[in-house]
Amino acid sequence: MRQTMTQHDAVFSTVTQAVTEHSMTHADPGQNATNRVSQVCQLESVLTKHSAQQNGHIMTLQLPHQHRMRVWLPASDKVSLPAMESVLYVETELLQRPLKGNTKSSAPLHSLRLLRYWQPIESDYSLSYLQTLFDKTPKPHALLRLLALIARLQDKRLQKLLTTLFSRIDIAAPFISLPASFNHHHSMPGGLLLHSVECAEWLESIAFSTLSKREAQLTLVAALLHDLGKIETMSQSDAPVSD
Repeated sequence: MRQTMTQHDAVFSTVTQAVTEHSMTHADPGQNATNRVSQVCQLESVLTKHSAQQNGHIMTLQLPHQHRMRVWLPASDKVSLPAMESVLYVETELLQRPLKGNTKSSAPLHSLRLLRYWQPIESDYSLSYLQTLFDKTPKPHALLRLLALIARLQDKRLQKLLTTLFSRIDIAAPFISLPASFNHHHSMPGGLLLHSVECAEWLESIAFSTLSKREAQLTLVAALLHDLGKIETMSQSDAPVSD
């Protein structure tokens, strides 16, 4: 439920002070990277604050295993709020000062964090399974692109094929974590995922203008899975022995 708070209460006073201190200490968003964490969550509620000191939103996020987290999103004309109850991938940074006060919720509530980045996820996977995937990949933004690619497929049979395939953690985990090669292209951890998504997205950009819709989607899936066998050949046991 989205609410507008007009009274200056202790909670928002604490938020304003915390954000002010954080802005003075961490002017560069790239600094203090060790303080950042990524989470998969569902948007539960938004409290909007308008004041002379600070405008913004406190968002309550439902995490896997019934935990909750509150994040602060400064108001901006360029940033719209995500839809209520939407599943999100978020990157947050701990504020200097934790949120004071109690919550009526029985679920534990973590310290207030600054929301640095968020992206909606359209997927049939549970929050806990999505979190497992993001925990295993060194390329979270490539994983977001993979999930978005699957969601864009209009052929529900192909969409179900990919969703079922990647619901197997023994397939998904190596696919999203292994390199695409030992010494050539995309040889970094997560390179197999990044290379596969790049190939599929490139074909997506041209296939629909030259092929039928059905053929284009088949081609896209083929491009995405063309290196699937590397989850076996790129395993650590198959790595070349260095001299």
